[in-house]
Amino acid sequence: MQIDFGVRAQPSMARASSKNEQSRKRKIIVALDTPDSTSALRIADDLQGRAVSWVKVGLQLFTAEGPWIIKALRERRLRVFLDLKLHDIPNTAREAVRSAARLGCEMADSSICPAAVRMASRRCRRRKRLIPCSSSA
Repeated sequence: MQIDFGVRAQPSMARASSKNEQSRKRKIIVALDTPDSTSALRIADDLQGRAVSWVKVGLQLFTAEGPWIIKALRERRLRVFLDLKLHDIPNTAREAVRSAARLGCEMADSSICPAAVRMASRRCRRRKRLIPCSSSA
């Protein structure tokens, strides 16, 4: 599977576009909405050297393959957004986010109450471990 992320810079423009490419790498997140690791890792391998540094792992892939898929993506030097839409009591959601951070995820989302999201965000920012991304209930 080939993915085209736009026109690549010409060698003479490489230095000038380096900052722009780094900025784009931080902004683009490729969704690995695939049913299995074979497809997901094929896409991840195709991303190597491209203007992408983030991938999203959703519920389907995470449930099918388990935590090791996160580790496999991190080994490919990709940043991982774990999109499980955590919706539980604040303590359980917080512990799930901590577990995701230990796996190497840098971003996760939740559907817990806004006050709990703010509290978790403060803790995570202090520890510089995980970028909270929430959609409150």
